[in-house]
Amino acid sequence: MASLLKSPLRTGHYGAHSIRHVLFPIDFSGRTHCTAPFVAAIAHRFYAKVTLLGVAQPLIYGNITEPSYPVMVDPETIRQSVQARLDTALEAELAGIDVERVAELGDPAETIIKFAHEHSVDMIMIPTHGHSAFRNMVLGSVTAKVLSDAHCAVWTSTHTEQAPFKEQALTRRVLCAVDADEKAVPLLAWAEGYAKQWGASLKVVHATPESSPEHEDCMHSKYVAAIEKLATMAGADVPVLLATGIPSDVICGEAARQNSDLIIIGRGPEGKSDRLKTNHAIIRQATCPVISV
Repeated sequence: MASLLKSPLRTGHYGAHSIRHVLFPIDFSGRTHCTAPFVAAIAHRFYAKVTLLGVAQPLIYGNITEPSYPVMVDPETIRQSVQARLDTALEAELAGIDVERVAELGDPAETIIKFAHEHSVDMIMIPTHGHSAFRNMVLGSVTAKVLSDAHCAVWTSTHTEQAPFKEQALTRRVLCAVDADEKAVPLLAWAEGYAKQWGASLKVVHATPESSPEHEDCMHSKYVAAIEKLATMAGADVPVLLATGIPSDVICGEAARQNSDLIIIGRGPEGKSDRLKTNHAIIRQATCPVISV
């Protein structure tokens, strides 16, 4: 399986109980509202603070009558406008939660990542935007950048035209994708802690390489034994699901068969193209939200 599924967690945490601060970047779109129940569910479950972050970019408009004189819109006016919208955003959806509302100017992805690093954010929750046949094939540039550079866990919504099911916010079945080496131990420990906090079932999936028919049973037993040993090291007693094929296809197919509410995957070292490709493919194909840690 690709390296994103087997590398150590960037957060350095061995337990999901450490989720105390959730960052929820919003653009006031329909996807923002669809994501709010998931944010509320996690905040309530982990007693976490939520920061709503609105990011705007200063715009320059050309003067129609005199094109040689560009006009710069006052950046502070833009920021105040975003702040005014934030001040009343999602009040009902996030009732009973410690919420801070922050408006900033800058590049959206860079601002989100910088804020997360500087304010001890444990999880960024960001909706993807698959609104058409073309957009379903790619991740938005902001989401892709956050997944690549953020040092904390990143929750992403389903990347389909259909909005995520609100019922999935109540996590009952978790699927964790791992490789069969010791670098999977912190990921398994994180997934175990997360599932335990919800009282949810946890299963592990591993995509095996192709083997000859006469060696298939032997290889199957070998991988199951290896992953069970890793799970024991992580303090997790979990069923192991194996299938041969492309990792993203195996993981998303198994999640659909298990009716999973959540997939947990590792992201691995920064800058690995194979990790990025596999990670993005899983998020694009998954029928439930994905947490990348």
